[in-house]
Amino acid sequence: MNSKICILIFLVAAVAIATSEKHCPMPRDLSSCTLKSKKMMCKQSDCRSTDVCCKEPCGNVCQRAVDRPVYGGVKVNDGERCTEGWQK
Repeated sequence: MNSKICILIFLVAAVAIATSEKHCPMPRDLSSCTLKSKKMMCKQSDCRSTDVCCKEPCGNVCQRAVDRPVYGGVKVNDGERCTEGWQK
């Protein structure tokens, strides 16, 4: 009986963690980029599982995910038009 309860609790926790939405933190610098920008990645799978691909003024970067939306934090949506490398 106890093992069934432990398994049930584990499964509920695993589902809660797997379905929790990841949000981008506030960008390091909110000013516009004066240099050529470099997009290091274009989709969520380019980042580690604990990170999220975020849009920054000087290009996309992987950031540690936060659990609530933050002002200025913009997540890259998979399927958006994106080209890795240096941008104008």
